[in-house]
This record gives sequence, structure tokens and C-alpha cells, in this order.
Amino acid sequence: ERYGMVNYAQGGILPNSSVIARDFADMHNNGISYLAFLVPLPGEDQFQRSRKRIEAVLGPADAAGDGVIGYRTQRPGALPSKD
Repeated sequence: ERYGMVNYAQGGILPNSSVIARDFADMHNNGISYLAFLVPLPGEDQFQRSRKRIEAVLGPADAAGDGVIGYRTQRPGALPSKD
């Protein structure tokens, strides 16, 4: 439950845009450079429904296919990391 958008993907409440931005920044600052959502149920229809649901909240994925929907944690327009 540390990250609101991961909690949402697991059936939790819908995060707002500030929570999403903070989650991506926190992940990046903690050394997590990529977030992948796995769609375990078979079938292209299920994958596309899941992709549409995630992209409606997080925006277009950086990569999607073969049951994986992925995002870089360093998002365009984000503030530079605190290295």
C-alpha cells in the first residue's frame, strides 16, 4: 500500500494525479526505474481491457505487449531526481 497506483492495480481506490506523480517520483528516487503491470489472465481481449484501464489512469504506457504494461518512473516533465 506504499504506492497508490500499485494499490489501485490490485483492486484499491483510484489515485489522483498528484498521488500518481508522487509515486513515480518516489519510485525513481528509490532506485526503481521501471514499473511493470502483469496481466495474468489469458487472451488479447483481457489484455486490451486491462491496458485501457491502466492507461486511463496513468497515461500511455512506455511499452505494452505479451501480458506486460510498463512505465518508466522518470516521467516527462518531472522534476530532476535528488541524486
